[in-house]
Amino acid sequence: LPSPVDLICEHKADQTYPVCSAASIIAKVTRDRYLDMLREQCGEDFGSGYTSDPKTIAFLEKHWNNKKIHFFRKEWATWKEMKTKSQQKSLFNY
Repeated sequence: LPSPVDLICEHKADQTYPVCSAASIIAKVTRDRYLDMLREQCGEDFGSGYTSDPKTIAFLEKHWNNKKIHFFRKEWATWKEMKTKSQQKSLFNY
């Protein structure tokens, strides 16, 4: 790249700049293909992969501690909450 480079940061840039639109489409298609590969590996549909998706949450609740399913983002607050809940004890345990 030539130096210096002008950098434009803009909300909804994909609506203004065709190159951003193309990059957005490529990113979505790449993500979708990767998710299809993960679904095939684990043999189960986990939804969109976003924590706002009830199907994804149900899958995470079922498998969050499954060592064979290694692709959970462990920095997600959702995953951390499930781990914390699993480590908590009830008063009835004492």
